[in-house]
Amino acid sequence: MAKKEKIDKEAKAEEQQKIKEQKAKALKRKKKLNEARKRINAIIKMPFKILFNSTIFISLIAFIFIYFWLEIDLFKTLLYVFFIFTTIYISVGITMAYYYYVLSEEKIKILNEQLIEEQRRKDEEEKLRQKQEMEELEAIEREMLERRNKNKENKQLEEVTSDKISEDDFIDSNLGSQNNDESESDDYLNEILGNEFENIKD
Repeated sequence: MAKKEKIDKEAKAEEQQKIKEQKAKALKRKKKLNEARKRINAIIKMPFKILFNSTIFISLIAFIFIYFWLEIDLFKTLLYVFFIFTTIYISVGITMAYYYYVLSEEKIKILNEQLIEEQRRKDEEEKLRQKQEMEELEAIEREMLERRNKNKENKQLEEVTSDKISEDDFIDSNLGSQNNDESESDDYLNEILGNEFENIKD
């Protein structure tokens, strides 16, 4: 019984340790996912900031060239600069957005595959743990069954020995009574025979 309680305590301790490890792994995985999201957001936002600043710089140079060098009036210069800005920003922006969209889809696919692989590994570990627990329970049941059978055999042996002892006592008592009867009969014969011998002598 004490051994069973010890095994139960060890199993509970191992289970709690595994739960703690799983929680730590889940927190670590969540932290990694957050860091990956931040990196992806930084990767996506930084190029667009660079693109915006670069387009502003190119538009400013175009404004100086058109207004001061070509001497076109202010309204037309602003209109040309606006078209230059929108053309560069939208065309390059769409190209970059498509590139980073494809890149992010690949990253998401890789992350999903990793999550699926980790879930599969967790399922295998859970199945292995359940199998080990079943084997431990079967071992405990076998041990209890062996003890029960051993106790039954000991009880049967004790009953057989007690029956044998009682039979021996009965036989000894019968033999004692027979010996007593024989001695009494011998005394009786001696007494009769002794009287007859005495009569013969007289």
